[in-house]
Amino acid sequence: MKTLLVSLILFVFFAPPVLSQDAGVQSENWIYVPFSLTVLDTNNTFSSLLEGTQIFSIYGYTIPGTIYGGGWSVLTTWRKRFEDYPVIPDTFAVDLRVNAQTNLLDARIGIAMQDSFYYGSDISQPFVFNGEWQTLKFETSLFKSFLNNFIKFYFVFLLVSEDSCYIGTVVEVDNFRGIDDTLGVIMYDDFDYPSLVTIIEQNLTDFVLEQNYPNPFNPSTTIRFTVPERERVSLVVFNFLGQEMQTLVSEERGIGTYEVSFDASEFPSGVYFYKLQAGSYVETKKMVFLK
Repeated sequence: MKTLLVSLILFVFFAPPVLSQDAGVQSENWIYVPFSLTVLDTNNTFSSLLEGTQIFSIYGYTIPGTIYGGGWSVLTTWRKRFEDYPVIPDTFAVDLRVNAQTNLLDARIGIAMQDSFYYGSDISQPFVFNGEWQTLKFETSLFKSFLNNFIKFYFVFLLVSEDSCYIGTVVEVDNFRGIDDTLGVIMYDDFDYPSLVTIIEQNLTDFVLEQNYPNPFNPSTTIRFTVPERERVSLVVFNFLGQEMQTLVSEERGIGTYEVSFDASEFPSGVYFYKLQAGSYVETKKMVFLK
């Protein structure tokens, strides 16, 4: 593993770039940084925003030897420029899933930052190919020894095959964020507003179901809830007999605070309950509909 990490760092930051005309693989704000030792399929290697997530499509032909213990691999690096941010958080985190893969034996993601120099992380996180969301975290203690801030941030994807072949995968990324004991959660890119850097309230560590408003209501009301980590969320309205009346949410949600409207115009006046369930978290609140 140590050999892999050192090689990854050296390869990313000292391999010579290819000619500029090959640098056309780019996206909204996340740009591919080309290297001459990587043989990519530029028709199928790209990055784009899709429904609030970032898609990194990475395909190419493996090269031998220089990384991963002499195996066969493809390396891609994607960069985004940020305004000079003064604090490096204690931890970087990102949600990720792999939607498709070709001849993929192993895959890893590394990170790097730049102020006036490049620094590579000594952490290269493996990710799995089961199509499920996973959260990867990178501790930053080594970065803080050299950097006070960063202007450019890099995701480094390493794809490994068993032998010489065409290799690739599609990686979906969401909620690139920092986690800091002092600042709380810093959302660098939620991929809804890719140029925005925001500090989320520090107590965004728990699921929260708020009281609906207005309450009592006629005929519609708003329900607000907070999700501190990616989870499948269910929000259901019941009548006072416990009968399910309407499902407002039934899907996976990323980090954030959400508002959902409930329209009771087709229901009779009375007391209703709404229940939020996400993983092991369950909470129910009461609301009153008055015509």
